[in-house]
Amino acid sequence: MGGKDFLINNTAFDPSSVLKCRFKQQITTSGYIDKDGKAHCISPLLYETGFIPFEVSTDAGSTFPYSGTWLSVHHSKVSDGEKCTLVNETKWQYYGTSNTGGNLTLTWTHQTLATTHVNIEVWGYQETGDSYSENWMAEWKYLYTLARGTPNTGKYSFIPVPAEGNYSTWDYGILRIIPSNYFDGQRQVQHKK
Repeated sequence: MGGKDFLINNTAFDPSSVLKCRFKQQITTSGYIDKDGKAHCISPLLYETGFIPFEVSTDAGSTFPYSGTWLSVHHSKVSDGEKCTLVNETKWQYYGTSNTGGNLTLTWTHQTLATTHVNIEVWGYQETGDSYSENWMAEWKYLYTLARGTPNTGKYSFIPVPAEGNYSTWDYGILRIIPSNYFDGQRQVQHKK
């Protein structure tokens, strides 16, 4: 889903620099210089894994004189501290069937997000077109916000209600927990510690 804050090794920049990071010469995100003068980039939403070329600008994107590669991994490979957990996954899967109801609970490592309140969003993934052809397209799309401005305690419980939209056409979904100061569905969100 993007939003990974990563350190650019062997750098020392002026703290007043306005850092921009451009991935695959197409997707630009904001970066920052930490108190030690080290540069950080924020990863974008990508539809691929592997080594991704990126460039760095210290003049707000006018020029990109620095370059490197970043390893993008499948979401199942991120560290446990960056994942959320569906408590009793079977209950989530079969919710609404006979004898399956009540609260659903989601947990996460609250220290991962340096914020007091979070939004919990639902995103959908789908592929359209003919597999492995020129018209094959993958899409991650923001669907709706499950919880807005909830305290960042590392736990959220709720009783599901039917969604207002028709989301049954999506191949699968994912939950995204972000600081509450971002607007619904905003891309390239920074999850700074």
